[in-house]
Amino acid sequence: MPRGVVTRLVRLLRMPMRHDGEVLRTAFSRRAAITYSVGVRRFARQKRAAPAAHRSPVAGTGRLAPVVRALLRLPVPVFGLLLGREWCVEVR
Repeated sequence: MPRGVVTRLVRLLRMPMRHDGEVLRTAFSRRAAITYSVGVRRFARQKRAAPAAHRSPVAGTGRLAPVVRALLRLPVPVFGLLLGREWCVEVR
């Protein structure tokens, strides 16, 4: 996922970070480093089921748990709109 998208989401959701701001400046990938992206909206049902199968992100008390629970409550078409793309960096 492009780093800028993650940074904007953290700010929009006002998610407190355990780490200093440097973590966000180096997490994920720079947009320029992303070599291709894949549309996965047609697999939204399976993609939504994956985190639901793991109890700790859903039932846990971590900072991301409420976000994961909210995403899992979304209807499949809406989930697909929000998370229907995956970004890749080809390692050469």
